[in-house]
Amino acid sequence: MLEIKEEKHFLTHQLTPLFGEISKFKQRKNFENSPLYAKLKNQISEVVNGIEWDNSISKNCETKEKIRVVAWNIERGKNLKGIIWALQNESILAEADILLLSEVDNGMGRSQNKNVAREIALALQMNYCFANSYLVLSKGTHGETSHKIPNSLGLHGSAILSKFKITHCENAILSILKDKFTSSEKRLGSKKSCVAKIQIGEKSLGLGVAHLDSGASPKQRAEQLQGILESLGKTKAETQIIGGDFNTTTWDFSNYFSTVREMLYKGFIFGIDETIENYLVPFKRFEKPIFDKLNEYGYNFKDFNEEQKGTLFFEVADEIASKKALELMPKFLLNYAKKRLAKWDGKIPMKLDWFAVKSDLEDFKRRKKNIFTKVIETQDFEGLRISDHIPLVLDLNI
Repeated sequence: MLEIKEEKHFLTHQLTPLFGEISKFKQRKNFENSPLYAKLKNQISEVVNGIEWDNSISKNCETKEKIRVVAWNIERGKNLKGIIWALQNESILAEADILLLSEVDNGMGRSQNKNVAREIALALQMNYCFANSYLVLSKGTHGETSHKIPNSLGLHGSAILSKFKITHCENAILSILKDKFTSSEKRLGSKKSCVAKIQIGEKSLGLGVAHLDSGASPKQRAEQLQGILESLGKTKAETQIIGGDFNTTTWDFSNYFSTVREMLYKGFIFGIDETIENYLVPFKRFEKPIFDKLNEYGYNFKDFNEEQKGTLFFEVADEIASKKALELMPKFLLNYAKKRLAKWDGKIPMKLDWFAVKSDLEDFKRRKKNIFTKVIETQDFEGLRISDHIPLVLDLNI
């Protein structure tokens, strides 16, 4: 874990003019065996594993006993104005001391080449740390390629924003499940997590942003989660919080055949109604490996999440969602699913986003009675949705 001594450090590179040339390689192994890769290897490694931070924005040295944490998958930051508006004007969100943000762009055409974490930090007067996962060679994935803005940096990762000083940060590497070089959104790098330590008076707080793979099995997601929990352990903080998008879909989307098997299994054994009921309580059955992993590392999730509240609505009729689904299942199964889901108007609530907390403070169990946790349904901004995910809020005594 990196001790942050310099006040600020920005992540940049000179690789953008070569995106087109790199993209011509159809397989990663061909690129990695090329003279071009030999020339760029060190720079690529520095970028995809890079960290950016700025501790100069907030000078807050206040000691607090209660903090408010918000975890939010902000969908790239494509609606940046809406995100900032919500964080400034939604009364509960506006009181946040810490933000745990996943799906954060930096220099992507789809989000107007903004440094999303920095823009939010400056608007809210918070310090920030951004941990990069990918060097994105393409415009984006389904529904993100109609724009004509070339990427300036092509970075995408997660970020932690704080009113307090960030003392340490790590770009934690998670289990690599799929080669993103051959995905619909061509990328170099792998999924990672921004993990940080902050100081609030005499107490330390460890923070981790979760964004586990949707195209995976629950067991694989649990393996990725373990990487974040191990990194959080390195902070040696008295209280440790993990929050974000666990992608607890209850489905094994690790490959085409596993998806078909799951649909047949759930359709005939559990039925559509019971399958959908489990979307709001994934810890009971289908996503147990994730929550067992939290328990194994001493994290409590049951007391820190609002029950029976979805954080994403899956809309079967959505064209983009259908295109993504067709990468994982045959068309006849997708059409069957749409037909069976008609009674729900094709809009199904799913609980994908979570908080979990671990604390060594002696009076933590007594003080956690004052916990406030809520799913905050934001309004649309200027006629556009702010994000496909709904933010979570947690008030915590430390």
